[in-house]
Amino acid sequence: MKENSSSSDIRTVLIVGGGVAGLTAAAALGARGITVDVIDLKKGAEGSGLGIQNRGVDALDAVGALDDVVAAGAAHKKAPLRFYDSEGTLVFDPSPPPREDGKPSYIIVYRPLLAQILTARAKSAGVSVRIGLSISSLTQHEDRVEVDFTDGTSGSYDLVVGADGLRSSVRSIVFGDEVKPVSTGTISLRWVPRGIARIGEAGFYYGDDTEMVVIPMHDDMTYVSVQHPDDRKLNDHEARLLLRKKLSQFSVPLLTELHRNLAEDEHVLVRRYESLLVPSPWHRGRVVLIGDAAHATTAHLGSGGVMALEDAVVLAEELAAPGTVESRLDAFERRRFERCRTVVETSVQLSDMQKAGANATEMGAARGPAMEVLAQSY
Repeated sequence: MKENSSSSDIRTVLIVGGGVAGLTAAAALGARGITVDVIDLKKGAEGSGLGIQNRGVDALDAVGALDDVVAAGAAHKKAPLRFYDSEGTLVFDPSPPPREDGKPSYIIVYRPLLAQILTARAKSAGVSVRIGLSISSLTQHEDRVEVDFTDGTSGSYDLVVGADGLRSSVRSIVFGDEVKPVSTGTISLRWVPRGIARIGEAGFYYGDDTEMVVIPMHDDMTYVSVQHPDDRKLNDHEARLLLRKKLSQFSVPLLTELHRNLAEDEHVLVRRYESLLVPSPWHRGRVVLIGDAAHATTAHLGSGGVMALEDAVVLAEELAAPGTVESRLDAFERRRFERCRTVVETSVQLSDMQKAGANATEMGAARGPAMEVLAQSY
């Protein structure tokens, strides 16, 4: 059921970007009676896993998607993120106790399934989702934003939300070259194999020069992720060779099973880790940035997706409050900036520590303060 919006001056919203941030914002705004268009160049999401912890779970609940994500993913009452050495001996356990409200503390879900769920939630709230489309120009007026699309059509909106990721077209058009992503000097290798025997614990495994994240997922899938201090582009063969080298550092049965199953036809996703934090304010007039368009970093806190979910829900909450558009966007950024900065800066710190050879205990201790912040309500 749609709620009545108290923000009568924001009746139409364009969201550029149909990822986690964009679709969640669309669902939240649509549920408040706002007419929302979402556009994206591509449909769906890459075939990897996304861990959702801390208050990301509450954000899913706020848009009515939690039950569907729990059903589609692997949910845990206690986060399965303990730290082990190369032989599988437990070194450090930072996991908080289970939540008192009965919600899962941690969910891992296949990204394409999450995209399907969020798209369905958005469409059920009356949102229009158009694929194969982006923006070519934005012209701001006091009471609206005129938009030209790449297919030659145009539109007029009360607000434009840039949720189009690290290479945001919206940020480039509105903010220019004020902020650009900066390489962290690292890449991530991510692999989601099927049929791996469940013969070990999920968590962080530390080898000679490697922090390996291994988490069993749903539907017989396992999520594997590792960082490497080199940001050059790798082809599929090079990525498999590097992942095999990383896995060979471990004698843990689960990781040796992964090593044995890394065949030549397996696809390993390679991503350059870049860092970005747009200084406040994240808006110019009636255009605002959320998600990776405003803040992006490495995956060392496992909170990039969580920040996108939180951004979306908080934006919808603040737009429904009384006040001018400017004051409501300011309120959104006050709730988000320091929290997102904690994630960006701590993640880069952890990446640097890992490159310098920090052990499991040191890495866990450095994560602790940020995880305490993220456990608090957004």
